[in-house]
Amino acid sequence: MMMFGRPLPAFIRVSAAYITPVALFMLLVISFFSYRPPTYGTYIYPDYCNVLGWALVTLTVLPFFVMFIVLLKQSSGTLTQRFRKTSSPMLTWYPVEPKFRELYRKSEISRGSSLSQLAWFNLTGRGGISINSESIVLDDSECAVLKYTANIY
Repeated sequence: MMMFGRPLPAFIRVSAAYITPVALFMLLVISFFSYRPPTYGTYIYPDYCNVLGWALVTLTVLPFFVMFIVLLKQSSGTLTQRFRKTSSPMLTWYPVEPKFRELYRKSEISRGSSLSQLAWFNLTGRGGISINSESIVLDDSECAVLKYTANIY
């Protein structure tokens, strides 16, 4: 909402929350089951080439998982609390635009939503933060400044 000044269309919300993750997971599963070692015509590459390729892929992704596990172990609380804390932005982070800082802080307060509330929001667009906007056009420029009020319900 902060980027566009209006809610995302239902198709985008549903696609981002449900369709895309399911499609990507299906592609991953299909890729694992249909994998064949690389060849060039009739030439079959040696096994060490296959191992080298998988090692390069693993080395590029591994730091993300290692750091996630390290931060998860360093956090305190239950496993669920540590996972939420590790996967959310730092408390010192906020939007650069001053007009969006308060809105962001209020959205962080409502962040403790349950999975069913999040699913309901992604399907209907209702719940969470409501933003009412009014456009104010600046003097001689093409820019528009949006004035926001936020209500949590």
